[in-house]
Amino acid sequence: MEYKGYKIESTGGWGYKQIKPIGRGSVHAKLGGLYTTTAFAKSAIDIHMSDKKGKQNGKADNSK
Repeated sequence: MEYKGYKIESTGGWGYKQIKPIGRGSVHAKLGGLYTTTAFAKSAIDIHMSDKKGKQNGKADNSK
């Protein structure tokens, strides 16, 4: 399944899920690892995207 620019795939064993990039490259270290449900994987992506949105060039965005 695709979600916000990432693929959430089954690992094939024990029902765990893994986040992978769409296309080439790798995912951020925060998104690495295994998730027990698709909902947990989606939540991790949402958190990563909100953290990414609040920063610009590696610095906090204070324009709010």
